[in-house]
Amino acid sequence: MFRELCGESTLKNSILVTNMWSEVSKEIGEAREAELTENGMFFKPALEKGARMMRHDNTQVSAFRILEALVGSTPIALQIQEEIVDKNMDVSQTAAGMEVDAELRKQAEQHRQEMERLRRDAEGIIRPFMAYELITHAWLSTAEAIRIQEEKKRQEKEAEEARIKAEMDQARIKAQEEERARNEEKARIEREIQEAAQRAREIAEQAAAEFQRHAMELQEQMRRAQEEAERHRQWAMAEMNRMRERDRGGCIIM
Repeated sequence: MFRELCGESTLKNSILVTNMWSEVSKEIGEAREAELTENGMFFKPALEKGARMMRHDNTQVSAFRILEALVGSTPIALQIQEEIVDKNMDVSQTAAGMEVDAELRKQAEQHRQEMERLRRDAEGIIRPFMAYELITHAWLSTAEAIRIQEEKKRQEKEAEEARIKAEMDQARIKAQEEERARNEEKARIEREIQEAAQRAREIAEQAAAEFQRHAMELQEQMRRAQEEAERHRQWAMAEMNRMRERDRGGCIIM
């Protein structure tokens, strides 16, 4: 059942814990532990798939050691979560549900066989001493007991299925809420990135406009400087001509 609920891929995140070591001798405890690890009916299949086996000696130290071994594991979705959430399967269709159903049918068949054996034994004892009516009554009582037991098993099965379905519904709702929270966080981050990009564009545009304004002011200053230099050049040439004409005794006509 554990393997059907969790799936083989999650067994590497599982720890099989043995306890009650103080109730037996060390030799008996180790012998039982070896049987659990080596027998295919017990822990051997899970251990071969990556599960670990640890001892809990009823102390806080060993309990914390087990928890520390689990904390570092990478979370993996359970097989029944994938079946119900991702594959949208009904609980009865999951591997765990089918395992429960098979186990209940097996128990019902064992009970039926046991009741049938008891009925035959009762008939063998009663037949020599009682009339046909008593035998019939005993058979009817046995059949009624079987019916009651089967009804009880059916109700227990339905209750177990309802419990598992409720737990899976809660798991699905939690997964949906976590997905919605992740989407909201993603949208918030994207908005912040877009706002930052917009601010960067605005700053770049302002810088470009400021650069353009400074460039135009510099061009205007250069133009004025050139005009001023040209006026000085013309004035200097005029002064030089005037001085040459004066030295020659001529006159300058302005």
